[in-house]
Amino acid sequence: MTRPAAAPETDIVIHGGMRPGPTLLVLMAPELFAVLAARFAEVPSMPWIRGRIVLANLDRIASAPASTLNRLGPIDATVKLPFAATGTADRDGCRHVLSHAASLGIIAGRGIPYCTAPHDS
Repeated sequence: MTRPAAAPETDIVIHGGMRPGPTLLVLMAPELFAVLAARFAEVPSMPWIRGRIVLANLDRIASAPASTLNRLGPIDATVKLPFAATGTADRDGCRHVLSHAASLGIIAGRGIPYCTAPHDS
């Protein structure tokens, strides 16, 4: 099984990339980043999604080295998660990310609802 690419010094985790497709950048608070990065790492089919889901710590992405940001390549959509890491935030955040991923065609089916909200840019 392939582990997600990570740059711990900048708190960026990249899932997927084995199949071509769009890139979804997900920005979130540090507390939520830790929870969602762990949760997505547990999904065994993540390496085979179409495109990439990039999880990023909003507090540290601005200070990331240019080389780290350049390796992300073109970003097709950006989502900012407004949730704090309490209660059901990890579940809600996961659903929100998967919903946006489904709307881009990164993932499909298996009961994942399509996001009806416009993407953040």
